[in-house]
Amino acid sequence: MRHVLLAFALLAATAGATARVAVIIETDVGKYPDDAWALGFMLGNPAYDVRLIVTSTNGTRGRAQIVAKMCDAAGQTPTIAMGAAYGTYVGPQIYWAQDYDLSSYTGQVLTNGATDAVIQVATEAANRGEPLLFLQLSPPLVLADALTKNPEIFAPPAVRFVAMSGSIATGYTGKPGAVPEFNAAFDPVASKVMYAAAIAMEIAPLDTSGIFQVFGEQYKALLDARTSNALVDAVIASYEVWAANCPLDPTIRCKDGIVTPDPGKASTTLFDLQAAAMCGATRTGTASEFLTMRLAKLLVNATGYTVEDLAIGRETRYAASWRDMDSFSTTVVDCFISPATCML
Repeated sequence: MRHVLLAFALLAATAGATARVAVIIETDVGKYPDDAWALGFMLGNPAYDVRLIVTSTNGTRGRAQIVAKMCDAAGQTPTIAMGAAYGTYVGPQIYWAQDYDLSSYTGQVLTNGATDAVIQVATEAANRGEPLLFLQLSPPLVLADALTKNPEIFAPPAVRFVAMSGSIATGYTGKPGAVPEFNAAFDPVASKVMYAAAIAMEIAPLDTSGIFQVFGEQYKALLDARTSNALVDAVIASYEVWAANCPLDPTIRCKDGIVTPDPGKASTTLFDLQAAAMCGATRTGTASEFLTMRLAKLLVNATGYTVEDLAIGRETRYAASWRDMDSFSTTVVDCFISPATCML
């Protein structure tokens, strides 16, 4: 895996000093705020060229509205593709974007064909010799379909995968013991495809992402930046709307977190933001400053647990524990406020 990361970094460097890494994101933004934070981080980071964002699981049109409004705030126009919807539910964050007219979005919006869009973007990057990053923020429904249809275009070292997925030894809010983490367990068959594929994958499991929040001085710095940074303002505004409407949704635990979530004081648990920030940290080698990264042969079983299997599991690099979450949080916040000097 280390050789793959070095090769990916070299590929990015040889593409040109100012070249950005092409990015595909699959997201189920809407139920919890962490997807929106991750999208904001990637869209505002000059190291990345976000080319395609796929909305996944259910309520994919409503999720596309949230994505489009966030893209507008970032001044970016990636293609937005709606995956097949399992239902209409989106989550409390839809009220932030429910009036957004998708026909006003200046980028392309695809109401179907999400898998083909993923394959097309990956193929175009491969033909140009560009490095490609796939950021998985949801159950890997569209990714699994793409891997099944055209696995060869996702081969390392040209393509990297970073996912918020799994629970190795720790569950939600830092509780000991593995649990069926939502992204891995929503569709175990799709997750099994992702973990079994011949890809270079790193994951942010609940072991570390399940306790990652922004609060204190770092959060205050974000609040102070709202008046001068439209993207930061959009991220916080969407969180405020989520917090106001969350108590009306009985399926969500609105106050879960090591620090009680409060839009005026602290974020919710930012599972997906950790994965997004790891995209740069693992590539540049700074991840080891913040996280203990380990290798294990992992797979997702039929009940949605992420387990080690030395016989058939594929080698996966995962964030096992925190070395310095406070410095990681500070670095991430700095990237939001001053993206031109972002070190991730």
